[in-house]
Order: sequence, then C-alpha cells, then structure tokens
Amino acid sequence: RRVSIMSVKTITGSALLLAIALLSQGFLRMIIPMHGLVQFLVGSIVGACTALATWRYGLWSGFVVACVTPLMAFLQGMLTIPLFVPVVAIGSMAYAITVKVLGTKRVWMTAITGAIIKSVVLYGLFLALFKLMPGIPEAMQKGILFSMGWPQLITGSCGIFLAAFIAKRGGIKLQKHD
Repeated sequence: RRVSIMSVKTITGSALLLAIALLSQGFLRMIIPMHGLVQFLVGSIVGACTALATWRYGLWSGFVVACVTPLMAFLQGMLTIPLFVPVVAIGSMAYAITVKVLGTKRVWMTAITGAIIKSVVLYGLFLALFKLMPGIPEAMQKGILFSMGWPQLITGSCGIFLAAFIAKRGGIKLQKHD
C-alpha cells in the first residue's frame, strides 16, 4: 500500500488560505462595528478559503479551514459555548464535501447546493443541541438559529462564487484529486 505525504506546496497553500480566513475573522470584526455586515463578509471569505483549499489542495485541506475557523471564532468570543465549535465545524465540513463532490464544472450548482447543505446541517445540529441543552436562553437560541438560516445561504453561495472568481482571475489550477 502506497502512503502519500502532503507536499510542501499543499501544506503551504493550505496554510496560506487558513491564514487569510483567520485574518478576515479577526481584522474585519475589529474594523467593522456592524455585526450583520461582518457576518456576510467574513462568512463569504471563509467559505471562499474553504472552497479554494478543497478544490486546489484536496478535501483534508478544506477540512482544516472548516475546523480551525470555528475554534478561532470561539477564542474571539463569537461562538460563546464550546459545544458550538464542533457543530459549526461539521456544517463547514459538509460544505467542503459538497464543494469536492460537485467540483467546478457548474459553479452555480455547487454554490446553491453547498449553501443549502451547510445551512440545513447547521440549523439542524443547532436545533438538536438546543433540545439537549435546555439552559441556553431562548433569545440566544433564536439569534443563532436565525444566523444559521438564510444568512448561511448567502455567505455559502457567495463563498463559492468568490472562490471560482479568484481561481479564474488568478489562473489557479483546481480539481486536485485526493
């Protein structure tokens, strides 16, 4: 059985996309005081980084972005309860899987499907979590469930369109096979 080792190019490219995602989370939250606008900008940039990492470097690279960004959001106070981290990571991993499976042939189909799957997974997992943790204030539950609804549809689809635009304009070769 052949064991493949990630190339330096894959590790470096994945790290660069993760750094862009993390910087956008921290920097944009500092300079833009309006939470709603920040969610749309940061969500779209993180989605684009997840899609680019997945398309260019493979599913595991997309998973790195998908899992590290909610951890950083928790450390920045954007996710207030530690159990929210794996829930958001799972939603983002579902997004990366969709991006990988559907690819770049029909970007609009990938954008719509990826956004819907991510939103449904996040909404469903948070709904289940709130049933298991009845102590979470109702106002917080409503705010989070709202954020996991149509805003995720917007940021998820914008992330994929942004990734496709960057790849095309930058001449980035996509669809590396795992």
